Amino acid sequence: DYPAEAVFGLCRFDLQKGPVTLKADLPDRFWVLAVYSASGKTLYTVNDQQSGVNNFTLRLVRAPGLLETFTAKDDEDAVTDLAWKVASPDRRGLALVWVPLSDAAQRTSLAAALSKTSCAQS
Repeated sequence: DYPAEAVFGLCRFDLQKGPVTLKADLPDRFWVLAVYSASGKTLYTVNDQQSGVNNFTLRLVRAPGLLETFTAKDDEDAVTDLAWKVASPDRRGLALVWVPLSDAAQRTSLAAALSKTSCAQS
C-alpha cells in the first residue's frame, strides 16, 4: 500500500499493437516506479536510489511465448539502445510512479514535474 500523501503518475498500456515506451523525467527526490501486469503481477520495480538517474527510457514489450523463445534468432533480444526493457506476459498492464509528499504545498510542483513523463506506443 502507498501512503495517501503522495503524487502518482499512471500509464495504462496495451501491447496488442506493439511495444510501449515510457520516458521518465522524475524529480530529484525519492520516487518509486512499479510495472504491473493486468493480472496484478509485479513485473518491475525501481526507485531513485536503485536507478541512479531520474531521466530514463523504459520499453515495455510482450514476453515471448514458449515457441517464440526456442525459434528466436540470437540477435533478436539484443539491446539496440539505452532503454531498459520489461517483458510482460499479459498484453495489458500499468506502470505507476509514486512520489511521497513531505508537505501538502508541494503537490502542485510535484504533479507538474511528473507530467513531464510520457508513455506512448512506440
